[in-house]
Amino acid sequence: MTAPGLLRSLSRLPLLGGTLAAARSLESWAGDRWLNVRTEAPVRFDGSRGLNGDACDFQTNAHTSILQAIRSVTLQPSDVVFVMGCGRGRALCHFARQPVRKVVGIELDGELCEAARANAWRLRGRLAPIEIRQADAAVADVSQGSVF
Repeated sequence: MTAPGLLRSLSRLPLLGGTLAAARSLESWAGDRWLNVRTEAPVRFDGSRGLNGDACDFQTNAHTSILQAIRSVTLQPSDVVFVMGCGRGRALCHFARQPVRKVVGIELDGELCEAARANAWRLRGRLAPIEIRQADAAVADVSQGSVF
């Protein structure tokens, strides 16, 4: 079974209560190992950052959800993909495994930008170049983008 197939299977298990949280944690761990990245931990903000003071806590999407989103888009080799609020770069890394011209991550937090850069450097199976920009998504220049 391929890694994506295993991840899909894990996400479909009929689980209850704390077992569901454990399965999500296992899916996160397995997906990160498959990509050779570290994106698991949630991120906490004080809410005062950003142009609109609207930065908030978040937890990344599941690897399987990101893969489903990628399958739903017809990507072209000329596409420049922008990932707004890229965090540690989980979605960014998945998109960089596609044959596109470039993947650009926009992230407000400097520490998260550094984590995303480290993950981009370690990423297994990268096909596209990755650029990380520290910027507020509300005012970032996204004029080169074709997929957001």
